[in-house]
Amino acid sequence: MIDAAHGQYHFTYAPADGDLQQGDVLSRTDGLNALLEQVHRHYLKPDYTHFMITTQSCDLVRRDGCACKTRYVAIAAVRPLSVAVEREIARHQDDFDAHVHACSTQRREKVIQFMERVLNNNESEYFYLEPEATAGLVECSCAFLRLSIAIRAHEHYDVLRDARCLSLSDVFQAKLGWLIGHMYSRIGTREWVPETLAPEAFKTKIDAILDEIVTWVEPERLKSARKAATQEANRNKWSEILASVTPSKKKQQVLDAVVDVIRKQESWDESRLNALRVRLNNDTTIASLVK
Repeated sequence: MIDAAHGQYHFTYAPADGDLQQGDVLSRTDGLNALLEQVHRHYLKPDYTHFMITTQSCDLVRRDGCACKTRYVAIAAVRPLSVAVEREIARHQDDFDAHVHACSTQRREKVIQFMERVLNNNESEYFYLEPEATAGLVECSCAFLRLSIAIRAHEHYDVLRDARCLSLSDVFQAKLGWLIGHMYSRIGTREWVPETLAPEAFKTKIDAILDEIVTWVEPERLKSARKAATQEANRNKWSEILASVTPSKKKQQVLDAVVDVIRKQESWDESRLNALRVRLNNDTTIASLVK
């Protein structure tokens, strides 16, 4: 249970107290793990880090010491955000791209748009959860709303409540209900821009997540690597093929010039310069300017 005086949470959350509510986030306690062992062992997977209650709050109230109205409480698996993003990226990859863990920069904007919808909870199958380390939620995560199982309420209600580590604010409970119910009206929840982050900071947040998940490669370079890979049956060498395909001569000259300027002006070591080169090489704006 969370103490209301514990501190300021992200705008998605509210202190947890009283009966269970829709949107409550559950930790993987010993009690919850033992319950999952009984009812659905598949949901013991390590990347199912938490669970979220998706049953309506009105059905979870226990009045005058009596059992709640519903016979079953539905809980959905919470997994790292990277899992959802990787699934979206896979839609824009062919066999070669997936094997070398790369994606065309032409498709990056589509993935960014997906990320914006997820982070603002406008993507129907997911509910985004910002990290809240004080409650044990340590990484960007999503409730996968289709990955849901039913738990007998009268037998296991207290196990679920004891596992609760976070609750949603009222408006985000409403947003979750809208996502689950496939309603046609949009719930006007607070979004990242402009209330919390400036547009450029929000873009930086998305870029940082995407750059950790996959290597973004210019279409021409990726096309050349795919062609070369058709002559190489050993897939273990495909990553080497991609690495050997250099950017266009013009782009390479631009990158060399930028890195050289910074090398002369700043006391950066080569590892930091190489990291900058990779970031510049993956930048879609630069790619569009030096086609």
